[in-house]
Amino acid sequence: MKNSLLSLLITVFACGAVYAQQAIPMTENDIDMKIQTWHYSRYEKSKEAQWTLFAQDGVGTYEVQFVYGGNKVIAAYSEDGYILWEKSYISEKNIPVQVTDLLDYRIVKYKIDNFTKHTEFDEVRKEIGSDYQVLASTKTGGLIEYWFNSEFELMPEKKGDEVAKR
Repeated sequence: MKNSLLSLLITVFACGAVYAQQAIPMTENDIDMKIQTWHYSRYEKSKEAQWTLFAQDGVGTYEVQFVYGGNKVIAAYSEDGYILWEKSYISEKNIPVQVTDLLDYRIVKYKIDNFTKHTEFDEVRKEIGSDYQVLASTKTGGLIEYWFNSEFELMPEKKGDEVAKR
């Protein structure tokens, strides 16, 4: 009896840890008007919006995935309607030459999996910085991750682990 009670308590605590953050799919009708106002003023012609509320420790963050200008974008908003960050997936034809030159120099053969722009905003919705991330697969089955600043200079301090074989 003690073992089954102990197992039950361990299971309950483990489940509580797993569900500490909840992801709740939302419809646009569920989203506060101030969040929608900011979203559609910045992304007027966005399409296929899919909203999710992420709740953790009583604080909610709204994330929306959508298509804007032909690219997939993910943006996050606070409960107060402030944009927190956005992640834009940039098409391969729009990748800057500085990025492809670095990949050509460092990797023999590769395929770019995705190139993204990460932008953060302050509490008054002003853009405070952008970084770019490239993920590429190598011909040997490895993955490469590089980060670039807004001038497309390599940021070694944010570089991911290289798992490619040279």
